[in-house]
Amino acid sequence: MPVMFRLACFAAALPSLPTFASQRRCRVAAGLLLVMATAPLTAGAMVLDLDSGVTRRGAQVRVTAERVTLPGKEKMGLVGTTYRIDLDHGVSVGPAVYGAISGQRGGLFTIGAEAGWRLPIGGPIGLDLGLYAGGGGGGNAPVAGGLMLRPHADLLWDLGGHSIGVSLSQVRFAHSGINSRQLGLVWNVETDFSYVRDDRIGSRVDGGGRGGLGFDRLQPVLGVYRPRPGALRVSGGALPTRLGFVGARFERALGRHWYGGVEAAGA
Repeated sequence: MPVMFRLACFAAALPSLPTFASQRRCRVAAGLLLVMATAPLTAGAMVLDLDSGVTRRGAQVRVTAERVTLPGKEKMGLVGTTYRIDLDHGVSVGPAVYGAISGQRGGLFTIGAEAGWRLPIGGPIGLDLGLYAGGGGGGNAPVAGGLMLRPHADLLWDLGGHSIGVSLSQVRFAHSGINSRQLGLVWNVETDFSYVRDDRIGSRVDGGGRGGLGFDRLQPVLGVYRPRPGALRVSGGALPTRLGFVGARFERALGRHWYGGVEAAGA
């Protein structure tokens, strides 16, 4: 059985999820960044391997952790994971997800995209400026339409292959009472994004490693949870006797019989 490192986001309490009209606004805002993230990458910092037909670009996997203040001075731990692909002149874009990890809002998560700009300051120290836009809800959190914006400025120390630092950010849910400024921690890992040139699609190529996001396989996940008797929602109401969920699992081979990866699902 594969060994999994799981990141699971479940929306068990759903009264505050966005309405259909609000979801459209969330999709439009996040979609602007997603279009940039998925557009053909034809310029910028890349390495072209003419023999194999594979193009490689720099990319970063970034994890942030911070404590957000909600209305009533309620504290919530928020963790974000971002995969950004380098374009040109220090600019990078990619998908991102943020979710509650501590506090009373378990099940709150948003998914969207982030764009950033990296600026070397001197020696191993650099500055990263970025903006995340996404939509979501859950955990009975007062997120109104569910549109989350997170501008940030990160001060990073390059340790060779990865960086650590502090993040000054603002987490704001549009048309809600959530508008929090805070300091957090950030860990950034350098990697690359490989893809096949258009003229080599359908032909055999030797990429010399993993392409795309670096996973070896993708699996859909379906299941049902049965909460213990007496389990309550965040709002205090009773949970249903069964909770169905659907999601996806991304895995990378660690050996002949071992896999590691991430998994995300919603109720």
